[in-house]
Amino acid sequence: MDIVGDSAGGNLALCWALRRKRGDRLILLSPWLDLRVDGPSAQRNESRHSAFDREDLREYASLYLAGKAPTAPDCSPLLASAEDLKTLGELFLEHSETELLAEDSVAFATACRQAGLDITHAIEPDAPHGWQLFPDLLPEAKRSVGRMRDFLAQP
Repeated sequence: MDIVGDSAGGNLALCWALRRKRGDRLILLSPWLDLRVDGPSAQRNESRHSAFDREDLREYASLYLAGKAPTAPDCSPLLASAEDLKTLGELFLEHSETELLAEDSVAFATACRQAGLDITHAIEPDAPHGWQLFPDLLPEAKRSVGRMRDFLAQP
């Protein structure tokens, strides 16, 4: 199955695929992978042009978690084991270098490679969170749509 998610939806898509353990192929766009919100991403990119800051993430995480621990891999898939990652199919991961959560995506891509997964990792140098929504307006969004199309066209 092909599953696509962006931002918090990327978290949901990945967590669902990890629970299914059926080799789902994923497209994750600027996914929120670590609900602990104190990691390197939130610290490094906090002052960059993000629609969110760490305090926003703390509030959203508390609502999202509803009392569950942010260290649970089924809430923070960045913490998933290599064994669990191996249950995934091909991955397309895309984010901006300047996004608040960029470092988490880089760490996740590294973990996936170490687990032996087939991952396509695209990084836009300077785009705001959610840029992929505007392919008619932003050249980086048009590039993103092309990369996703190419990924989905693979057998």
